[in-house]
Amino acid sequence: MNISVKNNFDKTSLNQIERIYQPTLDEFKRKIFPSRKPVIITGKITDWKAYSSWSVDYLKDVVGHKEINVNFSKNKIFNFDPKIDFTIPSKKMKFTDFTDWILEEKTTDEYYYLQQSPIKDTFPELVSDIEVPDYIDKKLFIITNLWMGAGGNISQLHYDMSEITNTWSDLAKN
Repeated sequence: MNISVKNNFDKTSLNQIERIYQPTLDEFKRKIFPSRKPVIITGKITDWKAYSSWSVDYLKDVVGHKEINVNFSKNKIFNFDPKIDFTIPSKKMKFTDFTDWILEEKTTDEYYYLQQSPIKDTFPELVSDIEVPDYIDKKLFIITNLWMGAGGNISQLHYDMSEITNTWSDLAKN
């Protein structure tokens, strides 16, 4: 019996995503938006208060003892299976307890992850730290979420139905 395996991987191509540094509104309208291709915009948030101020300590001071809903896991995996359950286990805790857990690197049998928490509704005290770029229609800019964890968390590969803006690459100074 002969078994043959066809290798299709050498025929694929990987396109790199273009990086554009601080495009003007005109550049965005002429070059970026019409192409409808992914692009990484860099350097656009360096003037934001969030860029220069946000740290765990700053967030702890500003948000304080507010009660938040935090997802938890026994193994750092934060998935859900819609066939079984639509929710990830979560618990209410004070924001300061959550940030203390991050800062102190507490050893526990539970791992915490603040996922997709709407800043406008959950953390209105942080809204003024963020500026919507001039090329994003403010009426279409519906939600900005805060994601925060100690690192090493795993979530499933997924597709978001709405277009999203990811500023963390800018925050990480990529």
